Amino acid sequence: MRAEFPVQLIAPRWFLLTAILAALMAIRICSALSPSPAPSTVSIKWSTKREIKTAGYLIYRAENRAGPFLQITRERIPAINDPYLGGTYVYTDTETIAGITYYYQLEDVALDGTRTRQDPITVTARAASPTILGQPISEPTHLIIAGVFLLLGSTIWIARKSG
Repeated sequence: MRAEFPVQLIAPRWFLLTAILAALMAIRICSALSPSPAPSTVSIKWSTKREIKTAGYLIYRAENRAGPFLQITRERIPAINDPYLGGTYVYTDTETIAGITYYYQLEDVALDGTRTRQDPITVTARAASPTILGQPISEPTHLIIAGVFLLLGSTIWIARKSG
């Protein structure tokens, strides 16, 4: 005796196409959330006690401690107006890649044009966490997104099958 099943066990071709497209779309979204190589920012902060005869500062970056160091500030960062109090400064380097170690040098520029470079500091850039609507998401969330798109494909197939 042969049993017959009223429900098709093999999905129609358009369902498979929908599932494949949903998975590809989920992969595309997940790769957009975690670009490779990941862009990064590095913030450099320094303080001074005095700035007598200081015109400002320049920042240099290299990927090797021995250099070559290239100037990354487009123009001089001006010293604050009160030379006896010093100041606190922050410069954000937006042209870094996560995982790369960078070396930075700060150069003091005096009013008479004399320049003095400080010893290099070492910073390894970190990747920013992927976000959705400003909220950070973790790697397992990528799998959830893929699952949602596959579930959406299945729901469309069931709706079309019953309709």
